[in-house]
Amino acid sequence: MELYENTVFPQVKQVNDIANLSNRNSNVMPSVKIQKTANNVRNIEGVSLVGNQSNAPYRQLECDVIDADTGEHLIYKGWAVLVDSNEKDYIFNIYDGVIDFYKEIENTTITQIGVPELNHEKNLANVVGTWTDTTLPYRYILADYNGNNTASGNINIDFQVPSASIPYLWDKIFNYIGWTYSGTIFQHEKFKNAWLSYPKPVSTETPVTEEVTTQNSQLTSYEVQYPVGGGVFLGSVTYANIFPSVSSFNPAYYNFTTGIQVAGLYRFSFSAETFSLSNGSTSSRIQIIVRDTLNQIVSTSYVDIANGNYIDLLLNAGERIFVSVVYMDSTLPFNGFVNPSGNVSLSGEVTTSMNLITGFSLGFDQAFIDFQVTQFVRDMMVRFGLTPFKDKYKNHITFLTLYELLQNTNVNDMSDNFVAKIGEKTKIGNYAKRNYFKYKYNDDEMKHNNGYLSIADENLAEEITILNSSFYSPERLKSVFLGGCNIYKIWDKEIKDDETVTYKDLDGRFYLMRAEMINEEITLGSNILGGTVTVPFYFRESYYRLKFDEILYDWHRPMSAIFDKAKLITADFWQSPKQISNFDFSRLIYVRQLSSYFIANKIPNFTKGKPTRFELIEVDYFTQQDIVNPEEPDYTIEVGEPVLEDCQINLPVTTDYETPVMVIVNVFAGAFNELSTLVYNQFSLPEPITAELSGGEVTFGISMLPANALGYKFSITIISNSSFLSFTSNLSPAIVLDGTCYEEPSYPETLVINSIENLGTEPSAMFQPTYRYFINYTHTGIPPGTIYLLKVEGYSTILSTWLSIGDYIKTDGDDGTQLVVGYGINKIRISINDVISNEVNV
Repeated sequence: MELYENTVFPQVKQVNDIANLSNRNSNVMPSVKIQKTANNVRNIEGVSLVGNQSNAPYRQLECDVIDADTGEHLIYKGWAVLVDSNEKDYIFNIYDGVIDFYKEIENTTITQIGVPELNHEKNLANVVGTWTDTTLPYRYILADYNGNNTASGNINIDFQVPSASIPYLWDKIFNYIGWTYSGTIFQHEKFKNAWLSYPKPVSTETPVTEEVTTQNSQLTSYEVQYPVGGGVFLGSVTYANIFPSVSSFNPAYYNFTTGIQVAGLYRFSFSAETFSLSNGSTSSRIQIIVRDTLNQIVSTSYVDIANGNYIDLLLNAGERIFVSVVYMDSTLPFNGFVNPSGNVSLSGEVTTSMNLITGFSLGFDQAFIDFQVTQFVRDMMVRFGLTPFKDKYKNHITFLTLYELLQNTNVNDMSDNFVAKIGEKTKIGNYAKRNYFKYKYNDDEMKHNNGYLSIADENLAEEITILNSSFYSPERLKSVFLGGCNIYKIWDKEIKDDETVTYKDLDGRFYLMRAEMINEEITLGSNILGGTVTVPFYFRESYYRLKFDEILYDWHRPMSAIFDKAKLITADFWQSPKQISNFDFSRLIYVRQLSSYFIANKIPNFTKGKPTRFELIEVDYFTQQDIVNPEEPDYTIEVGEPVLEDCQINLPVTTDYETPVMVIVNVFAGAFNELSTLVYNQFSLPEPITAELSGGEVTFGISMLPANALGYKFSITIISNSSFLSFTSNLSPAIVLDGTCYEEPSYPETLVINSIENLGTEPSAMFQPTYRYFINYTHTGIPPGTIYLLKVEGYSTILSTWLSIGDYIKTDGDDGTQLVVGYGINKIRISINDVISNEVNV
């Protein structure tokens, strides 16, 4: 561009405004006037001429600014923005430095940068695989996500979610825009072991399936005998055969003779018209009956097929499925399969698919669809106290921590260039007495993981928020899951009047956490997919040093060297264009005339041939104050060697928490794992052991603990409702118990079936007649409110033996149960523990 003679470009040089930690600034040449010569008008595509429609003002214009005397690039591949024009001039703002990086990531989401490596199928094998393959960019970190954590006594993966690696996401951002980066922070364990949770439940994601069969129904008729009084008559029945082709089943999954070959979750999908009946009515209901190896009914399910619905059933090996059309109200003692009144014709068709669900297709790309890259980068930079320094000639950023910036030994002595001190302020930026860093919370009233920088200046405002994080905080109260862990709400529990629990899905809950490896054997299960797997180690959540007061202590303490008697000095120095062009903001400045060290916050207006004014912040090079948050005190708790006396354990405890206080005693039983290694697994108890911590010890009974030659270990968890604090001790040394104190449950004293009420035939029966009964029974000796297992058996006249009909979880006071009994059962009995009732004919 052609310039006015002796044009001088004022420059504002700035890497980062320490006066505002939440902002990141760049270099700028403001209000540069370029005359409207014919050449310049042509170069700027005729902008501002009458009728001109150029896009030049609306796109990035690459711009170099070169000093005419030295050839020094004052700006290399900068960014010129046309902000105004008049009769004589175009007026530009010209930017360079880190602004290119911010513009590259602006209005971009994590989904757009591409995170395909995070997408995977959720099942038991893949959950464990994230612990054995440490190169994966995601990991299942066991925690209490406020869901159902157990599956038949094992850890339930259905209510576990994966987390994405923070370093992986950081790499992806830079790869997407074609930049590189460096910095010691990226090799630090606190960055490398940082994880971002999947923000929503995953059990309802798209399932991954293996097809068993897909078939179209056929109408079939046959003759059947019906009993009437003392004789029989023949009738014809028409029914819809849902699976007419035996050969179309994948025999690896289902066989008509042996039933289910692979236990797991099966999805039955329906695409159908409604069925028309001869009486003019219609039906759109499908009935699925599951029978066990003894032909006993395990479950009966109904699904409406009119809208292409599906149903998922957890099936065990050996079970068989029976599928039929239900064309009358299923509550009536008649289901349309057998019709005593005569033949019924059906028209219509249903396509039925049976598929084994092998897992759930989990898509991080969809989960991150609204997560802005700028949010993520800003949070990471403020969290770790990072300042970006862009390479002048390459798209490369070096990130320095506040320690590296404010306490490095690479000092630039500018004493010989000093001209004069112009002014001094005792306020730096828009800070307050308390400068808060805040998480999001599920409860807006909570603030337990927030933190603040404190400035001892009575003239400042009381408080200001520096950062509202994009991430949620875990709950204040810990869970007893895994011996005491943080709660990261992905589900919300709803307890109904009948005390059943439902889990409501939450969305958009991004949590930061760390992964801690635990060398302890655990067993994982799935209520949805079925199956179990036992592993010798796992990763569990840790929130170590992730509270903001801890983050500020770890990464922002050098700021105390600025805030302690803060001074912002303006001073003039002689500087050449080359010195300004290559000025290193990462180095501390020493000025002998001012007897202090400084950091250059800004060069507000460099003009060639004149003294250059610097905005300097004084640094107390030798001061580093602790940052504390008195709202969240830390406590220690340690247990010693347990002592057995009169069937009670006395566990010594050392803690600075105020006692007496109630605690939960966590029990861990010794066992050998598959590698013959002695491990201590948490021991499941019918109800937790609670005790009082007083006088430096906890005393509790061991009547619930059977003999174990490998011993038990104990820890205690303090949960204080008054302060909402929760923390868990170490594990004690082991103590061996011989079982002499163990009290095996002996209840009930008596167990009697008073009556069995016949409720009629089961309408869902397919071939053999089955009946529904209600058993009324009484007992004595069961402690009030106790939960117990009721076993029901029936005597088979065909097999001449007692068969299990079902197990029922009951609570004392609920002395009755309803059940379905199959063909050939002529008497029933029940039992609780080892106590068996009387036998009653049916």
